[in-house]
Amino acid sequence: MDTVHSESELPKSTTGKTGATEAGSIEKVYCDGDIYCSDEEGNPGLHGMRSRGFGLRKPLYRGLLEKRISGFRKAFYCKIMFKNDFLKRRNYIKNSKFLKQRIFTKHSSNYRKSERNLTIFTESKKQEVIEQEELHKDFFIKKQYFISHQTDDIYKYFDFDPEPLGEGSYGVVYKATEKSTKEIRAIKQINLRDIKGGRKEPLAALNESEIAEESKGLYNNFLNELASLKLLDHPNIIKLYEVYECENAIYLVQEFCDGGELFDYIVEQGALDETIASDLFQQMVGAVIYCHKNRICHRDLKPENFMLCSHGDSWKVKLIDFGISRSYFKMDESMGIMRMSSIAGTTPYMAPEVFRRNYSNSCDTWSLGVILYIMVAGYPPFEGYEEDDIETKIKNLDFSFDDEIWTECSDEVKDLICKLITEEKDRITPKEALKHEWLVSEKPPPVPRGNTILIDRLVRFQHCGRLRKAIMGYLASKASDEDLKKEIDFFNCIDTNKDGYITKKELKAGLKNYPDIDKNLINGIMKSIDTENNGALSFNEFIAAILNETITKDYTKIAKAFQFFNKDENGFITDKQLKETLAGSEFKHIETQVFTEVINEVSHAKNGEIKMKDFMRLMSVRFENSFQTSMQMSTINECDAE
Repeated sequence: MDTVHSESELPKSTTGKTGATEAGSIEKVYCDGDIYCSDEEGNPGLHGMRSRGFGLRKPLYRGLLEKRISGFRKAFYCKIMFKNDFLKRRNYIKNSKFLKQRIFTKHSSNYRKSERNLTIFTESKKQEVIEQEELHKDFFIKKQYFISHQTDDIYKYFDFDPEPLGEGSYGVVYKATEKSTKEIRAIKQINLRDIKGGRKEPLAALNESEIAEESKGLYNNFLNELASLKLLDHPNIIKLYEVYECENAIYLVQEFCDGGELFDYIVEQGALDETIASDLFQQMVGAVIYCHKNRICHRDLKPENFMLCSHGDSWKVKLIDFGISRSYFKMDESMGIMRMSSIAGTTPYMAPEVFRRNYSNSCDTWSLGVILYIMVAGYPPFEGYEEDDIETKIKNLDFSFDDEIWTECSDEVKDLICKLITEEKDRITPKEALKHEWLVSEKPPPVPRGNTILIDRLVRFQHCGRLRKAIMGYLASKASDEDLKKEIDFFNCIDTNKDGYITKKELKAGLKNYPDIDKNLINGIMKSIDTENNGALSFNEFIAAILNETITKDYTKIAKAFQFFNKDENGFITDKQLKETLAGSEFKHIETQVFTEVINEVSHAKNGEIKMKDFMRLMSVRFENSFQTSMQMSTINECDAE
């Protein structure tokens, strides 16, 4: 959506500067004010402009402004295409007396200088210019990088139970045991014929236009679920470990939840005690807040899509089944959110606006209200013999608290339900629900003082090398909740707003109970743990920094990590393999030399290769600081050579 400025808001021309070209001639270098004024004078192509200036003190990105059509004279935008990249649309926002460019690209602040030809497209003409752009100095470690897509026979690696755990909207789920680690997984098996419509090409080589019409629905559902599970990283969202694409089926290897569906638990209990219900509901709301923060609307929230995992003496919920979820990136101007029109979901849990085909992500909030009603009462708020009857009751908000069971329920829980199961304009948001008195009746517990060991790991993590951080990220992404109970509890204590991220403010507040911690270390801790470079700590980033030694010293797990990075299975990890794993298509322009340096930090031979013994040695050294790390590795290598 273009940023619109009034004529008075736009900057006036500033004096153009001059600079010498290679040929020795003088040519004018325009700043943003000059660009606007030239455009205002009816010359959007900036006739005669052959270069743009980049001051070291004011590194503003320059771009040409063009008018869209005469009816939108106040809306300016610029399209810039990298010759070997994709088309980028760039908007302009007011900043001081310049029009500073807002760039919708990731990690634009961490670049290394290089030159690249650009093609500028305007209404009147296009012209070639050379822009000084900066390439990334470093790679970023993201959870989705560790989700491998394999074509091996999955039965070589897993033993499947003969009977399925259940059947989803487009697949069957089995319990399976990983042969190497003996860990239990839940594996969703999806018939490739169903989603590919008989096509034989790998999924990566297909697009929707090549899929048979009758298979497009399941094909899109699968892609939705896969994309969502790769992106989402939250303690209350099911974790995806690996994907196997075999000859006749594709398999999603996910974490196993030993408590089964929340639906079955409610049926077994009849109705839940409010203390238990509030604990579970708070986790559900946190998962939905996180989804919406990442612009994903689930659209099918119901007790069957929340799994239970035992967590000490309590239960943890895990949100599953993102098949009909919707990712949204366009924003509705009036509501500030995207509007959707396709009917999706399960009728008893669908919001009235969904039936009217004009709804937003607030439909998830309605569904949460219905689930809460069921948890407390043991039956749904909208019942009927036919789906049409249920739909009518939903549209009329025809539910009540007249049953005898509600006399035993608190006024607070009934008030929260009423604020969730209401028309969209009156409905509270998930964030507001989390602040409701029914969920915050007790002050959140402080961070336990017994977590000094975890704090020590946080501090030491900032001195780890880049490769070790990547390995720790991999190990964290594969660890089960059973192995991470203390770490997960620690994360939840610090993540006070339950949005799935830890900010610097939350980290400071969480560590205030530890007077021995130097508060000046907070910035260093944040910077070192934030391997995604987005200013906040994700769940996997935080867990990677505080992993316990039962995981980091487990030979089987370390060996599997080595196999993951050793893509060619040639016995050593090269800079190209590391780049393929940690850069991929998103950061394909990062120089290979960056990864050569990373490998040589720990390689015995300093030849751009890491062997298994280097890998194991790296994980066995206790790192105190980067200098000591290098000294320890050098000493070990020398002893090994002798």
